[in-house]
Parts: sequence; structure tokens; C-alpha cells
Amino acid sequence: MVKLLRSSSNPWRGYAISRVFGALFYSTEVLPSSSSSPPFRLLHSRIWQIGNPRDSILPVLHQWRVEGGDMKQPKLQGFIKLLRRYRRYGHALQISEWMSDEMKHDLHPGDIAVRLDLTSKVHGLEEAERYFDSIPESLKVLPVYGALPYCYAKHNCLEKAESVFE
Repeated sequence: MVKLLRSSSNPWRGYAISRVFGALFYSTEVLPSSSSSPPFRLLHSRIWQIGNPRDSILPVLHQWRVEGGDMKQPKLQGFIKLLRRYRRYGHALQISEWMSDEMKHDLHPGDIAVRLDLTSKVHGLEEAERYFDSIPESLKVLPVYGALPYCYAKHNCLEKAESVFE
């Protein structure tokens, strides 16, 4: 019998025991949630269902807020990063603007640099320059000044990019 279990021709070798004992460690008990807010992945799925990048996601964000959904800044920043990775720049910009306008989250220089890049991709270089001019001097630090020449370079305005460094 032992020889049979060790045989390589046994199709159940290594699987049967792990399946039997593995089931012992699972539980059907539902753990109480630490908060009553719906999981953040539901917001992800709602936004991904909006296929057209020209459609606004603001109604989805407002509904999420009404339902008591989690609106912590790090999660929203991570979602902006994910949307940028999939080139959904318009939706990422809407979340960034909504974070500062509706949720009154303080924007850090990195957030401002990302928003500057998104503004140049969605609305063009002129709008990005207007946004840059509206940024308070205290927040115009290296990441923000680094994003501006990047925007110029993406729009083939190398003279303007060089003028930033002067």
C-alpha cells in the first residue's frame, strides 16, 4: 500500500491529503466588518463599467459618498495611478479635481505634479500652464517644477522646457 502511494502513476499523489486537510482550515463564519462602508473594490468596478472616457464619473463618486463609501486620500491616489496606467486620463483628472474640490483633501506636491500632467494630457498645454500659475508658491517645489518641463517635452515645446530650468 505504501509503495502504491509513492508510485508516480498514482494520480491522487499529493492532492488528496492536501484537499482533505486543507478543508479543515476554512471557516464559513463571517467576520464583522470594522466599518459599515462598502468595500473600495465596488467603486473600482463601478468606474470601470463606464467605458467611455468622455463620460463623467462624478455621479458615481457622489453616489459612493452618499452610501458612506471610503474616501481616504491614499486609496484615491492609488486609483488615480491605476487609471493613468490604463490611459484613462480624463477619469483620473476628475478624481484628482474631486479630491481637492469636493472632499477638501490637501494636495501634496506629488498630487499637484500628477494633476498638472493629467491636465496637459486632457485639456492641453495652455490649460496646464494656467493651472501651474494658479498653484501657490509654497507648493511649487521640485516635483511640480519637474512635471512642467515634462509636459512641455510631451507637446514638443523644447524651448519652453529649457526656459523652466533658467
